[in-house]
Amino acid sequence: MIRVGDAVKLSAARCRTHRCPEGREDNKTAKVRCRCPNIRPGAVMMDRDLQGCRWRNVADLGRT
Repeated sequence: MIRVGDAVKLSAARCRTHRCPEGREDNKTAKVRCRCPNIRPGAVMMDRDLQGCRWRNVADLGRT
């Protein structure tokens, strides 16, 4: 289970399809800042961009 404060990376399946948008940071790891179930079940916000996106779903993440 991924919790707030955990260091995470994208799962291998998501990394294969990853494309970092221009102007975003392409960090390989980030820490979970908060869970956001009011946005979508499984949604989390990172402390920084995780390969181009600050918002992810726990299903796409793995702990480092």
